[in-house]
Amino acid sequence: MSYAASGSTSRKTMSGKRKTVAAITLGCKVNAYDTESMLELFRAAGYAVLDISADSDINNNFDEADVYIINTCSVTAVADKKSRQAARRIAERHPKAIIAVAGCYAQNKTEEALSLPGVHIVAGAKNRALIVDLVENYNRNGGIINGVTGYNKSNGFENLPVSGLEGRTRAFVKIQDGCENFCSYCIIPYVRGPVRSRRIEDIKSEARSVAEAGVKEIVVSGISVASYGVDLDGRLSLADALYAIASAPGAGRIRLSSVGPSAIDEAFLRAYAELPICPHVHLSLQSGCGRTLKRMNRRYTPEDYRRAIYKLRDVKPDTAITTDIITGFPGETEEDFEESMAFVTEQRLAALHVFPYSRRDGTAAAAMDNQVPKAEREGRARRFIRLGEELRRDYKSAFIGSVQDVLFERETDSGVFRGFTPNYIEVTSKFLGNSQSIINNILPVVLAEDYSEIVIRPT
Repeated sequence: MSYAASGSTSRKTMSGKRKTVAAITLGCKVNAYDTESMLELFRAAGYAVLDISADSDINNNFDEADVYIINTCSVTAVADKKSRQAARRIAERHPKAIIAVAGCYAQNKTEEALSLPGVHIVAGAKNRALIVDLVENYNRNGGIINGVTGYNKSNGFENLPVSGLEGRTRAFVKIQDGCENFCSYCIIPYVRGPVRSRRIEDIKSEARSVAEAGVKEIVVSGISVASYGVDLDGRLSLADALYAIASAPGAGRIRLSSVGPSAIDEAFLRAYAELPICPHVHLSLQSGCGRTLKRMNRRYTPEDYRRAIYKLRDVKPDTAITTDIITGFPGETEEDFEESMAFVTEQRLAALHVFPYSRRDGTAAAAMDNQVPKAEREGRARRFIRLGEELRRDYKSAFIGSVQDVLFERETDSGVFRGFTPNYIEVTSKFLGNSQSIINNILPVVLAEDYSEIVIRPT
């Protein structure tokens, strides 16, 4: 769960007090970007945005906001539960505030969201440009407002740029929304709609704003970034979006969010070689068993995945390949599971994000036979998590003693700073310097065994 950053302008209540808004984000990087874009609209409308620390909990006592935006997630049943809990806790703690539930849970389970105690507005995962209007409409007329609408092919990309990035070390640039892959377990295509690609001119403009704000790293984000351009008659691809971002004067590192093996084509590999793209690719797998992938409707084989890794490492040998794994998918036998474990081990991946299968009503997998019992799904997940810990240690150990350029993000303790290498190894270092000379700077560091020893100090 993440929280909104602060901002300001000047709309006031009847008493003359300036109106305030706060936001809570659950789920993915795209949701974090969407939250910031909605808050940008509130700033433009004269609201002050309350700064809620990322270390806060929504149960803590922080300043009362007039409006709370809860940007929800629905990727799993657990995400739905967390979304409901966030809305209920805000309603309990701040009964006088206007509560608007946005995002994928609101889009997927609109009636349920509308029935949550204390919720006044349900906005869904689209029409974010209308969020201030929905709040003002409630202010004028009251009542429970359902702002959720469906998708169609004519819906374009909602271009809601984010600014006010000064002081950030990294920023998201969203290049597309929606997904048309329809993996058999996934609800997201139904709640995010078809692919909508952002105009190249708008991508360039936002990348330029990010660079001008002094941000050192851009994270390319979207629901299915590899699908960029498919709605534009094939005239543009992910590689074009990457070149557009890199063209911004002063642009620094570029980091990718998740892509699938099909994205690793000649155009992408050329961009990967030529541009300052971090050697860290989250290459989506879900299972290392071909039979399971087919039931998942993933449209690639383990061999396709292996070839994609070879191509990436041929361009940048130190590339950290991270991935997602689902355990206990319907029909997964113990043999299938062991095959998946063996395949992942063979690929020498750098890190795993492991999830037991979550049954989602409305998906093809929910109706499949041979549903794996929950205890077995979770037991397999624990085994994969242990494998992931071993792989992470093995990957990191190869860099002990090497010099790495670390982008330092924050001070975790007095004189102790935290940052990441290009291939996303987390580093904590003790510098003889001050935060102004270290945070949001890229500094060379020799990695010690615990990735914390500093041997090269800033001048």
